[in-house]
Amino acid sequence: VRFALVLKGAIRVSQTGWYTITTISDDGVRLYIGGVLVIDKWILQGPTPHEANVFLDSSIFYSIQIEYFQATGAATLKLR
Repeated sequence: VRFALVLKGAIRVSQTGWYTITTISDDGVRLYIGGVLVIDKWILQGPTPHEANVFLDSSIFYSIQIEYFQATGAATLKLR
């Protein structure tokens, strides 16, 4: 592993409903929303999108945590 990081924050949506959350990573990524693991791709990979469908309530602030590692080559991490 060349480097790894953990990013933490919080999100709140404007409307209650289902949301598609996408990560694009090169290499491994884990995404937690409200303490629940919703994307778990802790693998060597080129830039690859991974999606999770989550129900979010507009009255709640959700914790968000992204874990990421980069082994070799170019580094990519995006959250949509």
